[in-house]
Amino acid sequence: MYGDFDSGLNVTKLSKYKRRLTGLKGEYSSKKIRVSGFAADTNQAFIKDEILGDGTSGLYYLSRKNVVINSEKIMLETRDRFKSENIIKSQQLQPFLDYNIDPEQGTVFFKAPVYRHDSNFNPIYIVAEYEVQNAAEQAIIAGARISLSLPADRSEMGITLLSDSTPGAQAELQGVDVDYRISQTSQLRAEYARTSKTTKGVESTGNAYLLELVHNSKTVKSKVYLRQQKGNFSL
Repeated sequence: MYGDFDSGLNVTKLSKYKRRLTGLKGEYSSKKIRVSGFAADTNQAFIKDEILGDGTSGLYYLSRKNVVINSEKIMLETRDRFKSENIIKSQQLQPFLDYNIDPEQGTVFFKAPVYRHDSNFNPIYIVAEYEVQNAAEQAIIAGARISLSLPADRSEMGITLLSDSTPGAQAELQGVDVDYRISQTSQLRAEYARTSKTTKGVESTGNAYLLELVHNSKTVKSKVYLRQQKGNFSL
């Protein structure tokens, strides 16, 4: 297809990439193999900011100015103070009803105060996803995921690749994941991902891994996991 689409790389946790683009997207599926990929030529850059609430309505300053009008998606996320990857509560806000944004200056003013934490001292973050115009030339953003079902349909292995050639913010992502069904009630999942990016001439790389064992039966539901993420792991 050609047109507006969601990137759709949301099967895994570490190699997830969610963005709305205009370009080409294709998918192929058989009993053993599934392939999906996309490519877009754009002069916009995707930005994601996370700002801890300070107990006021603002102003809160985004990291970039000249936000593309109507491209923003702003949420409030309450995260576990001991395990920050666990989101306890997520609330998507509506423009004009919940907040006002100045796209040119990159500022946000909320209709109600955003507190630093809830009653259990779990931190509350403002999560802002938006696009900004890139004054430089067009950039190609392309990504793909390939998954293979292994014998007996008890396991699946996937590879995720992403390349963003935005000038001044080049980035790449490589990820691999394995999903193994031990029984009807137990499942083992392993993921590894690596990112590399260049921001204003500064290169950085980071990696992350996840090992997760989930058991769901009529009487017992449990999850045991091991997760590590380096500070530079991000796009």
